[in-house]
Amino acid sequence: MVFWNCPITTHNRGVKNNHQNTTERLTVLGQFCKLIPKYCLANVCAELNKEGIKIAARAFSVWSHIVSMIYCHMAHCISLNDICDGLQNFKGNLNNIRNATAPHRNTLSHANRTRDIALIKRLFWKTVEHY
Repeated sequence: MVFWNCPITTHNRGVKNNHQNTTERLTVLGQFCKLIPKYCLANVCAELNKEGIKIAARAFSVWSHIVSMIYCHMAHCISLNDICDGLQNFKGNLNNIRNATAPHRNTLSHANRTRDIALIKRLFWKTVEHY
């Protein structure tokens, strides 16, 4: 089970008359997704389009698909129902991760069938090169 919300306390030092700590609610999934640079995904999609590899899958964005697959691994999901139901419960938090959307079962199944695995592999290696 993944701890979805992780409270982070920030101390406001150097600010006069403000002795309260602020607590931000950052998701573990959101923190992990922030490690993937925005330009890496755009570059990988552009490269695959030039090579003629199909990455489109209905109206389901590539970013939402990647976030769904990361959630699948972090939450140890064993079926599409686990992934879709888990993400549907956290639509508000999910929208804060670069406007990702929760998939429906048929949409996620279609995306898994039609998108080439080269997309994920190249995104992984681009992210590794970045760091």
